[in-house]
Amino acid sequence: MVCLLLEMNKIIDEIIALQKQYPQLIKTFPLVNSRMVKFVEEFLSIKLDEQLLEIYNYSNGLSFLQYALVGINNKQMGSLLDLNQAVPDEMYTHDGNRYLTFMSDGGGYYSYLDNPQEINHPVYIYNDESFKHKLIAPSIKEFFEYFLKRIPYVLENHLKNGEYLSIDDEEIIPSDL
Repeated sequence: MVCLLLEMNKIIDEIIALQKQYPQLIKTFPLVNSRMVKFVEEFLSIKLDEQLLEIYNYSNGLSFLQYALVGINNKQMGSLLDLNQAVPDEMYTHDGNRYLTFMSDGGGYYSYLDNPQEINHPVYIYNDESFKHKLIAPSIKEFFEYFLKRIPYVLENHLKNGEYLSIDDEEIIPSDL
């Protein structure tokens, strides 16, 4: 558990560094209280991933241009309750396990597959056009490592050209990222 916290602290440190570099493009929000976390878990009948909770312990939601990590209960960024009640039914389950959507990029939804028997929960993107889940990373931590490796290119390109790029656009994002 200590190792996990250290690894998540590195991710949070990277978010802090990016926010200092791009203060106009990255927003953070006040922390959520533990009672609200418990309420959301009970209401959604799900135990939130510990790695994701570490991000929420830093900020109750995050905004990186079009990428929105919704908050537990964040009126500006939306909430896990609202997002997970508004998504189509086919996004909710797979092989008896439930997806929990935690992030959106405007055209797709990032979700993790909640399997209570697993420590790590794989992260998928669900695209509104294809109606399919695509595996992005085997855990929340690895998803954020992938995301934080690519988002600086997206942010820098936005400042230079005003374009909104996708972190998973293999034709645009350099292959070494």
